[in-house]
Amino acid sequence: MISTPVLALCIGLAAGLRTFTPLAAVSWVAWLGWLPLDHTWLAFFGHPWVAPVLTVIAIAELVGDKLPQTPSRKKPAVFAARIVSGALCGAALTAPYSAWSTG
Repeated sequence: MISTPVLALCIGLAAGLRTFTPLAAVSWVAWLGWLPLDHTWLAFFGHPWVAPVLTVIAIAELVGDKLPQTPSRKKPAVFAARIVSGALCGAALTAPYSAWSTG
């Protein structure tokens, strides 16, 4: 079993490359029940509709990144979105074990 900090680091590295891929991955893990988010403020990740929707958005992001009119990944808004995505995913990976858990 991989430790939670290592998983959070890996998901953070993935968020540095893509915005929605880590969100989709965390959502699938939560929906499958491997990440118990039921009694946290991030329980929405485990909703049955969230994982497929985020997966479609992640695929669209991957395709969109290949287009010539795609803005630079270094623009502040794009960079900020990746930071927020990584923070949200890191919070989701550690939420079941933190003081934010309501369960």
